[in-house]
Amino acid sequence: MSRTSESRAKAPQAVLWLLDIGMPAWLQFWSLLFPTECVCCQLPDTSLCRPCRYRLRRATVRPFRAEDSAGSLPADSTGEVLPVVAAGIYRRELSLSLLAYKNRGHTDLRPTLSAVLAGALHHAVDGLADGKRVLLVPVPSTAAARRRRGYDPVHSMLHSLHRRKLLPRTADLAPVLRVRPLWLRVLTGPGGVGEKSRSHLIRQAFKQLLRNRGGQKGLGASARRTNVRNTMGMRRSYSHRGRADPCLIVDDVLTTGATIAEASRVLEHIGHPVAGAVVLAATTAPKAGIPAPAGGVTAPEGTGSEIAQQFDPNG
Repeated sequence: MSRTSESRAKAPQAVLWLLDIGMPAWLQFWSLLFPTECVCCQLPDTSLCRPCRYRLRRATVRPFRAEDSAGSLPADSTGEVLPVVAAGIYRRELSLSLLAYKNRGHTDLRPTLSAVLAGALHHAVDGLADGKRVLLVPVPSTAAARRRRGYDPVHSMLHSLHRRKLLPRTADLAPVLRVRPLWLRVLTGPGGVGEKSRSHLIRQAFKQLLRNRGGQKGLGASARRTNVRNTMGMRRSYSHRGRADPCLIVDDVLTTGATIAEASRVLEHIGHPVAGAVVLAATTAPKAGIPAPAGGVTAPEGTGSEIAQQFDPNG
C-alpha cells in the first residue's frame, strides 16, 4: 500500500477521534451559551431528559376513547357522540411537554410529540375508519398565534409525520380549515340558525382587542361554544373539492369538544363526513380506569413505542 493510500485510510479515523474528543466539549460550550433544562424535571442540558421521555412514552403507549368526557362534541352520522381517540391524559410529562412545545418555543420536542400523535393516528384509522382512505384535518391556529409562535403546532406535527412517511398508509394530510378573521365575521354577519347577532360579534371583537387574545383557556363549556361558533371556514387553496372522503379531525387537547364541533360543522358543510377525531391529550381520564384500545380494535402491544423509536432520534 502506498503512502497516499495509508494517509487516506487514516483520515476517517482522525475525524472520528476529533469528534469523540471535541463533541462533548462543544456541547458543554453550547450549553453555556444557550442554557436549557428538562421541561418536566428541570434537569440541565436537555429539553426532555431520558427518564421523563421514558415516562411520556409509557403514558401514551395505549391510546383510548375519550369522547365521554367532552360534553360539547357533535353527533356522528349514526346519532352517537363523535368518537375521539386520545394518545394520553393531559397531565405530568405529556402536558408539560405540550405546553413547552406550543408556548415556549421548544420545537425540539416536535419529534417526540409527533411520535405520540402517530401512535394515536394509527389506532384511530384502524378503529374508526375501518382502514378506508381518510383525510387528516388539523385544527388550525389563529393568524395571531401563528405569528407569535412562528408555526402551527398541530399542522407542523402532521407535516413532519407526512414527510417521514409515518402517517397511516390510507391517510392523507388535508389542511383544509382556516380560522376566519374576526373582522370578517363582523362584516359578513353570523349566518346559521342559533348564531349570535352582529352586535354580539362586535362586543366580542372589542373584548379580544382589550385582552389581546382570543383563546379558550379559562373558559367554561358554554363560553367555549360561544367563543368558537362560526370561527372556522374552508381554505381558498382547498384541493379536495368534489371528493367526499371521510375525515379525522386532529387537535392537541380535548377539553369540552367545542373546537372539534366547529371543525366538524365546516367539514360536513363542504361534503366531508367526519369519522371521528384524534387528540394528543384528553383532560379527563377514561371512565373505566384502564385505557381501552381505539375503536374497539386491540392494537399490538408496544405499537406506540415502536413508532416512537422509529421517529425519535434521541431514543
